[in-house]
Amino acid sequence: MKAKKQKDLAQDLVEDLIEEIPEDSLTTGKQENLDYSSEKEAMEETIPVPEGSKTIELPIEERVKEARERFSSSGTQDSLIYSESLRLAQEKIKELESEIDSLRERNESLASAGETFKKRSEELASKVTSLERKVQDLEDISKKEREIFLTTLQEKDKEAEELKRKIEEYEMRLRTNIKKIKTRERELENRLEIVRAENKALIRNKDEIILELKRQIDQLNMSIDSYRMKGQELNKKLDSKQEVLRKTIKALRIALAMLEGSDAPGGVQKKGKDVA
Repeated sequence: MKAKKQKDLAQDLVEDLIEEIPEDSLTTGKQENLDYSSEKEAMEETIPVPEGSKTIELPIEERVKEARERFSSSGTQDSLIYSESLRLAQEKIKELESEIDSLRERNESLASAGETFKKRSEELASKVTSLERKVQDLEDISKKEREIFLTTLQEKDKEAEELKRKIEEYEMRLRTNIKKIKTRERELENRLEIVRAENKALIRNKDEIILELKRQIDQLNMSIDSYRMKGQELNKKLDSKQEVLRKTIKALRIALAMLEGSDAPGGVQKKGKDVA
């Protein structure tokens, strides 16, 4: 009797969890702006099956039903049914809580992004206002600059007319100066011809003078050669005379020594040797 009550209690608890959890998930999903289809997919899990069998994706209701069929063959397994059902319910609760936390974080992220977007929109609106003000200021400045430009253009036109008048005056002066320059050029050409003729005459005289100087230089070179030859002859004569003079002096010294030796008989031979 007690086992039956526990079994009924476990079944009621599982059914209550199955009925209550989707409603909470749906409520939370509406608050998080999510679709019911995503919550329904989140309720599906893989039921563990024995080895060699395929993995089957089933909702939690079918998993509980399968657990009941698996453990209903023996009355002694009521506690196992209860524990299995409770485990499945706890796993599902953890999954849903994890999903709720994830959705809450996503909602917070979206809220933060919305706040950032709002601030960005306000900044852009402020920038647009500032740009409009700048555009208006630029238009005013452009208008003033246009007026100044037109005024300046009129002044430049007046200056251009004045410059045109001055250019015409300068052109007239230039033509007059060109005529004077041409006249002066002809005069200089005539003078240049005269100078060229004078230079030619000077060059001819210069050539004649150079030839005369060369002739005189040649004569001087010939005279120098003649004097050199005479000098060489005189040097030879001087050398021969110096040799004769040296021999004469030597002979005189010998004679003098001999004369002195005649006065001293013992020293004649000695002095003769010294003279030799």
